[in-house]
Amino acid sequence: VDVALTADRQPVLMHDATVDRTTDGHGRVASLTLAEVQALDAGSWFDAEYAGTRVPTFAEFLDVLDASGHRALIELKGEWDAAAVDSAVAELTARGLERRVAVSSFDARTLAMAGAASTVLPRLFILRHLPEDVVRAATEAAVRGLIVDRRAVLERPEVVDELHAAGIRVVVYTLNTDPQWDEVTPLGVGGIATDTLAAWRELAFATPERPLADRIDDLLPQTQCGQCGFGGCRPYAEALARSEVDINRCPPGGVAGIQALAALLDRPPHPLDPSCGVEK
Repeated sequence: VDVALTADRQPVLMHDATVDRTTDGHGRVASLTLAEVQALDAGSWFDAEYAGTRVPTFAEFLDVLDASGHRALIELKGEWDAAAVDSAVAELTARGLERRVAVSSFDARTLAMAGAASTVLPRLFILRHLPEDVVRAATEAAVRGLIVDRRAVLERPEVVDELHAAGIRVVVYTLNTDPQWDEVTPLGVGGIATDTLAAWRELAFATPERPLADRIDDLLPQTQCGQCGFGGCRPYAEALARSEVDINRCPPGGVAGIQALAALLDRPPHPLDPSCGVEK
C-alpha cells in the first residue's frame, strides 16, 4: 500500500500526489489537512456501490492488517520527517506488526529514519535507475532489498546475481503483461510488483491440469445463454482469466456466482450488471 502525509503530517492511504484521480476532490495530498481528505468521496470513481467511501488512514489500514494475519509492503510516498516516521513506526510496534510488514521509499533519508526508529523493521530502497556499484549503494543504505524499475534490470541483468550474492533481495516493478513477466522471471528476481493481480494469479498459480480459465468455468452455470455478451460460458471464463471483463455479467449465476468468482479472482464483488439481464 502507498502512504502519504497530509498538510498536518497525518498518514493516509494514497498513491497519487493529488487526490484528483481517486476522489471527488482536487489538490495535492500534502496541501490538504486530514479533515479535508477524510471529507472526500473516494469510492464513487470506482463504482456507485462504493459511494461515500472515505480515504483510509494509516492506523485504520493497520487495524485491518492486524486482524487479517496477512503481511504488507508499505511505501512511504514523498519525503517524511523524523516525527512522522517515528509516529508511523510506533503504530506498527503497538500492534506487533514490525515483522509482518516491510517499508519502502524512493527517499534514502526516509528509510534511514525508519531504521533509526526500529532495528527490526525491514526496509527496501526503490530505484528507477541503478547506480554503478549497486551492491555498495544497497549496503550503505542498510536495506534488505531493492525495488527496481524493470527497464533498469533488463539493461543490467547481471545485477540480480550480484545482489543475491550479497544477501540483498531484488523486486522488480511494474509488470502488467505476460511479455514483461517472461523477460524478468528467468533472471531469478525475488519478487514482482503488478497492477493486474488477477492476471498474475493466472501466471503464478495455474497448472497444466487446472488452468485458471477451467476453474472459472467450473463456477459458471453452463446455461450457454449468452447474456454475458459472449458465445457461451467458456469464452466468458477465458475473458475473466485475462482480466478483460467484470465478474458481474452472468444472470443465471446470480449473487452467489458473483461472490464465488470474486473469491477465486481476488476481486471486489459488484451487483449484477443490469445490461445483462436479471437474476432468475
